[in-house]
Amino acid sequence: MTRRDWLVFYGIFLLFFCLGLGMFGTPVAAQEFSAQIKISQPKETYHFDYFVKEHLYRLEGEDSSGEPMVIIADRQDDSYLGLHPIMKFYMEFSREEMFLFNPIIGWEMITDKYEEEKTGTEVIAGFECEKYVYTQEGMGGAIEAWYSPELKQRLKIIIPLANLEQSIFELIDIQLGSQDDEYFRIPEDYERITSPAEQMQTDKKEESASISSSDFSAIIKGESPIGRILGAGSVMQVQVIPSLEKNLVIENIGDKDALIIVTPFRSGEAIENQITEKIVSPKGKTKPSFSSSLNIEKIEIKLNDGTVRATVLQESHFADDVKRQEYYLLENFGQGLFLNEGKQVQLIITGDNETSGTSQFEITFFKGEYQDPIEKLDLSMQKGETKQWEFQPGEVKTIDIVTGDSGGVKVIVEQLPL
Repeated sequence: MTRRDWLVFYGIFLLFFCLGLGMFGTPVAAQEFSAQIKISQPKETYHFDYFVKEHLYRLEGEDSSGEPMVIIADRQDDSYLGLHPIMKFYMEFSREEMFLFNPIIGWEMITDKYEEEKTGTEVIAGFECEKYVYTQEGMGGAIEAWYSPELKQRLKIIIPLANLEQSIFELIDIQLGSQDDEYFRIPEDYERITSPAEQMQTDKKEESASISSSDFSAIIKGESPIGRILGAGSVMQVQVIPSLEKNLVIENIGDKDALIIVTPFRSGEAIENQITEKIVSPKGKTKPSFSSSLNIEKIEIKLNDGTVRATVLQESHFADDVKRQEYYLLENFGQGLFLNEGKQVQLIITGDNETSGTSQFEITFFKGEYQDPIEKLDLSMQKGETKQWEFQPGEVKTIDIVTGDSGGVKVIVEQLPL
């Protein structure tokens, strides 16, 4: 696997764990112990090795695509390292970036904006825990959580799902004891490389020098996936599929604060309690998201001041049988796709370059994990032109897509059960 591949594959890991809710207070430093994290979904179960040393923790395992994953986190500094144990390099991430593929963060966030009620104490995995129940008006069912004062963190969380099913996070095989300091250090032979966010900030700095916000005042209409640059006075209206989760990324690429208003619509009416108004500072970003339960049909992004790059993407709910993922690739950008061997796959790519009208990209299909290439194509597509591929289970395991100087490519991947 190339370095660029590793930069992009993490974006698809465990997005279904991060349900778009707000932040939950980070646990304070715990005593030293090791454990296994077990995450049980209706159709799949995931395991991770977990090591805690005061305010530090280490997470080891595989992502949903089978790639190796090591995370070292410092709760005190709110800093995160992602290590690639095969390629022997690491990246530094912010909490916001780490949110996408760190299940610890996702499950710590799960009960924010819920009403909390302590209902007693219970013993979980041999530790006396305080039990809490979380409810929210308009949401069916209650979330249950068990918190260990001794370990200073939750040992179990149960989330009710549709059809009487549940999603469960729990710590098992907990072993108290001193943890090796080396677990929480970067090996000397590992090389630091630039993270995707750092590279994007560099690109935006160069781009913003030539951008005048007055050039972009307009009403832009389209459908997800989509990415556009918006200036002061611009409005982007994006049609979305109600049954899918919606993920937005709005990045300030100008040199002054950007004032944005994000409004979701259902049945032609704005959903007032879901409207987001935010001021994003230069080089900053915000990532509003909306659950499929809201049945949103359109999202409007209005920029009152500043210059931003706005992207709207969708994905399936984690319990859906058909797994859908969307990407929008700008110029000189790479995206790795890891396919489930047990599913049929449909890949759709659409040209969407607003400037030149032509999108250029290179796509490579691999039999293995970015090994044993089957076919490599250099393609040029006009705006609106679409190409489609279909694969039977096991035909293709990974795909690498890289855009050139002329980007603007919509990518939709649907993986269907047999």
